[in-house]
Amino acid sequence: MTEWLRASNDDLDLSDDIADATQRHDDVARTTTFATVSRTLPRAEASARAALFFVFGCATSAAQTAILSMLTYYSLQFGPQTFVALNCATYLPSLPIVLVQSKLDSAYDRIYSTAVTFKFRIAVSFFVLAATLCALPLLPLREEWELLVCAAVIGIFTGVLFGSFCQLLTFVNSTNQSTNTAYFAFGYQGSGVVVLLLSLIAFRGHENAPTRAMLDAFFISVAVLPLVALVIFIALTATDGFRESASTRDADVEVNDLQTLPLLQAPDADRREQRAADQALLSSVGSEHVGSLGVEPPQEEEDGGRVERALSQTQILQPCFPCVACIFVTIFASIVVFPFYTFVPSNNPTFPLLLFYTKVRACVRARTARECVRASVHAI
Repeated sequence: MTEWLRASNDDLDLSDDIADATQRHDDVARTTTFATVSRTLPRAEASARAALFFVFGCATSAAQTAILSMLTYYSLQFGPQTFVALNCATYLPSLPIVLVQSKLDSAYDRIYSTAVTFKFRIAVSFFVLAATLCALPLLPLREEWELLVCAAVIGIFTGVLFGSFCQLLTFVNSTNQSTNTAYFAFGYQGSGVVVLLLSLIAFRGHENAPTRAMLDAFFISVAVLPLVALVIFIALTATDGFRESASTRDADVEVNDLQTLPLLQAPDADRREQRAADQALLSSVGSEHVGSLGVEPPQEEEDGGRVERALSQTQILQPCFPCVACIFVTIFASIVVFPFYTFVPSNNPTFPLLLFYTKVRACVRARTARECVRASVHAI
């Protein structure tokens, strides 16, 4: 009887914790809602903020695009197979990064708060990308594996940035979420045009055997992009809107954690065994005696167990699978053909580079056309 009363008191304490967390969440939500309504952004300012996310998208993929754009130079140095290895080194880290972020990001957000963790991830990633770009022309790169290590570092931190910004876009300035997301995606694709312009300036056109000064000018000019984005992001995190959005997200996480805590306290078999013991105790003592103690008796759980509030990854993936399959089919041909540009026979040594930038320009135009059609549909 004493153990059952202690368990009941623990449940009551948990209910109090949930109520307190919910109250804090409501307070933060009311404050954020009031602040958002009272600071309705003019169209010009909203466009300027969306342009910032274009810069973030451009800076996120600029390092990756820059090292891949050197396909002719590195192919002449290490062989045509190097471009295939470069693609593997830059793109393959994306999948494990996504899996790691889905498992660990939320845990660290609970421990250190959303504002702190996002500042750390994004600031460190931008800095590492800039440092790697600056180091590329300084390193001797006598062996192919040295180049691939640099490419892997760029691929890892590009994946961290992409995943972090995709999460950040879901809770920062939600009134313009769709616009900000579109500008970020457009910048992510549009970095190829920026890198092309910088390469034309640094190499004075298409140079197959660039000098050390040309390489320095190119990689350092590209490194400026993540550094500028880093400064802009630090300024963004100092605004009231970011702090309020991060506080609201932390409050949501706290409430969800407390509500799902009973689901994690014991395995299903243990809960069923404990429930059977509670029912036997009620039968022996009598429900009228339990009611006189002011404690609610345990209730039968629907379908022999609690109804879980948190969806598993499988439950989330099932409705999303058609979209995932469409995206996979859409980009499959492009990704498969892309690494083999250096194997296309041609008398023009810059032909693989022309193929590379032709693909980049096509992606940018497709993204622009999509956003124009989307804006026209919304206008109607």
